[in-house]
Amino acid sequence: MSREIFNLAEASHEQMRSLQLKELEILKYFKKICEENNLSFFLGGGSCIGALRHDGFIPWDDDVDVLMLRPDYEKLYDIWKSVADKNKYSICRTTKKQNYSHAAMTINDNYSTFINFRTKDFDVNQGVSIDVLPMDAYPTGKHQQLSQYINAILFSIYSVQRLPDHQGKMLRYLAALPLELVKSKKVRYTIWNHAEKSMTKYPLKKTNQVRELVSGFKTLSRILPKEWFLKKNGF
Repeated sequence: MSREIFNLAEASHEQMRSLQLKELEILKYFKKICEENNLSFFLGGGSCIGALRHDGFIPWDDDVDVLMLRPDYEKLYDIWKSVADKNKYSICRTTKKQNYSHAAMTINDNYSTFINFRTKDFDVNQGVSIDVLPMDAYPTGKHQQLSQYINAILFSIYSVQRLPDHQGKMLRYLAALPLELVKSKKVRYTIWNHAEKSMTKYPLKKTNQVRELVSGFKTLSRILPKEWFLKKNGF
């Protein structure tokens, strides 16, 4: 049964629940793939709060966020086509050829439609999805920390290629300038591809801390213990 929702702010409880159940279905399949391939993931943000406080979703939450350490994140992307049901689910990520206006990856259901306002004019997979966010090593040196911070900002601006949402007017103004200065999609790709390589080059074995580099400016200052995200066999 199809359900049309044109504005989530006006969605009924039944419509919101329908969306959450589809996201839960995707999450369960994602979990299955991770378990079969020795990959670890963790619920983040509102998804984690919902699981702990509500034994499920926060009633008004409309998305699912999962966190993965960078090595598992990249392995998931590399093996997806060979281990997953590609007819039903797709792994989506901004590349040189396709822009999802998203700095991380998503797992999309191919038999549903949920058109995000950010990609409503793009020829990309528009299925209901969950967000998969990488956690990267936080280097120990002050110069390296600053370099990683700058590269994370460049990556986010030029890979997403839009002004940041819910980050405040000042940050929107600051992001507008580099986008105005560099309008070529080819040059933007060159910048964010180099920035991504630079910000993710630090090995997890040489640090005790990690941070999110792709979730916006505010999360860049959120430094977390690496031990929270370790597998049993460690890094």
